[in-house]
Amino acid sequence: MVSQRIIQFIANLPQYQDDKVKGVFVATRLTDGTIFLSPPDPEDAEHGLLIARWQGNSSRETTVSGVQIAEIAIVEAVKHWVATGEMNDEQESIRHLFQHFYHKTGERISLPPEPFLSKQMQKFLKFIGTESVKKLIGF
Repeated sequence: MVSQRIIQFIANLPQYQDDKVKGVFVATRLTDGTIFLSPPDPEDAEHGLLIARWQGNSSRETTVSGVQIAEIAIVEAVKHWVATGEMNDEQESIRHLFQHFYHKTGERISLPPEPFLSKQMQKFLKFIGTESVKKLIGF
């Protein structure tokens, strides 16, 4: 099931832990206790939907997109690893984990398009724009 593969993937990220609820494998977010589990409907599970029990409360359940949850979890994990020095390049690390997610689950996470202009050119154009506005208003 796609949903179970997504749960297994996110349970291995640093802000999650794997767990079992009533004998079912789940991913629990350590920061707030939210639990992600497979839906009881096999069709939903094959579409990669997850059941989120917000703060672990079974009366606060929502069906969510597993791919969207994984995308957010991957970005949070990479930020953690960059901050702790385990990874260096945030964008490249995110790209790598998105590809690893596809390899493990068969589901794709869309990467943002590459910027048309280089970072240096973007900074230069921003500087020119700022200087033009300063001259226009008399600074």
